[in-house]
Amino acid sequence: MPSKKPFALAVDDEPSDLENVRDALANAGYHVLTASDAKSAIEIFQRHADQIEILVTDVAMSPVGGCDLAAALVKLKPDLHVTFVSAYSGSLVFRYGEVPTFPFALVAKPFSAQDLLAKIRPETVKVRSAGSVESTEG
Repeated sequence: MPSKKPFALAVDDEPSDLENVRDALANAGYHVLTASDAKSAIEIFQRHADQIEILVTDVAMSPVGGCDLAAALVKLKPDLHVTFVSAYSGSLVFRYGEVPTFPFALVAKPFSAQDLLAKIRPETVKVRSAGSVESTEG
């Protein structure tokens, strides 16, 4: 019996970035659902919450940013694996929302499919303290 494809929800308000995330995940064997804003993402998540294992979201979106979106979805599904993508670096990354207190990974734009896929594996990232990220990769 073939194994089931894991579900991922990709959210980005930039169509080309959303397409890049979708393609990387689909080529890696994920069933990918996409949304161009937080409202659509929440609607999709409510319909597929039991299936979605991974959220990949841009940080800087309007009117609801990726941090706030992820926080809302993690409240609904605490074991959701979250990966943020951002063109910002350092302290600017989370200027659009509070620094998450749940485990997450962060990928800087632009990124390769390999960079993204390395970060979405939940065992590669752990939270040291509220919002402080440490990679467990060598």
